[in-house]
Amino acid sequence: MQWWPRMARSFAFPNGQSRLTGHLPPQVFFDELRRNGIEFKLGQCIVEADAGAAPRILATIRKLELPLVMLFNCSRLMVLPQAISKGTGLREVLNTFRLSAHNAIAIGDAENDHDLLAECEIAVAVGWGSAALQAEANEIVRGDGPGAVAAYIQRAAKETNLPFDRIGRHRITMGTAEDGRPLSIAIHARNILVVGEPQSGKSWLTGLACGTDDPPRLLCLRDRPRKIQFGCISLAFSWERNDNLTWMQF
Repeated sequence: MQWWPRMARSFAFPNGQSRLTGHLPPQVFFDELRRNGIEFKLGQCIVEADAGAAPRILATIRKLELPLVMLFNCSRLMVLPQAISKGTGLREVLNTFRLSAHNAIAIGDAENDHDLLAECEIAVAVGWGSAALQAEANEIVRGDGPGAVAAYIQRAAKETNLPFDRIGRHRITMGTAEDGRPLSIAIHARNILVVGEPQSGKSWLTGLACGTDDPPRLLCLRDRPRKIQFGCISLAFSWERNDNLTWMQF
């Protein structure tokens, strides 16, 4: 399968079939751009232009009241339908092949890669790209070009699953600790124990943990009815990959 990340709105399968996740703007939009002397290029569902033309393109979108958004890619500007990005394209690919974003690595270099990196378990930015993207990334590829990226991919491809010590950027906020700080946990590979009196809110807390995991992951829930006398709901989870549990009370 081929996926065109720069466009991120279509991907093609080896059998020749392709799938579009968006569509081009109406013809009136192109006519207005030409009337204003704005040069542009067309893809299957994307319009590309010079970033310097952004104010005039935005004025055209507002004038025509079109549901379009603009994304910058270094010196270039892309106009595309709302809710379409590299991240949505990646989700389509993963869903098609029944793969998990929690075992995926994203590598980007520019402003239009934020959504892509946010979808994956490990977000990687190149050291010669956008400083803002590097600030959001988990890892930085040092070097000065494609050779450095290729070396990074070769190292990552040697492992079937992501190393345990490199994951955990997607966290679940469970509440607020006594000192006022947000209380959150990295759910991956964690053993979580929720105990408390009957009707004390155990199911609600468990549902909160399951429902706020985005992107969703596979969970195994076990309910063992037992009378446990506690005066509050308690949450126990493992910080390390062993049987040692740290308790927190709510």
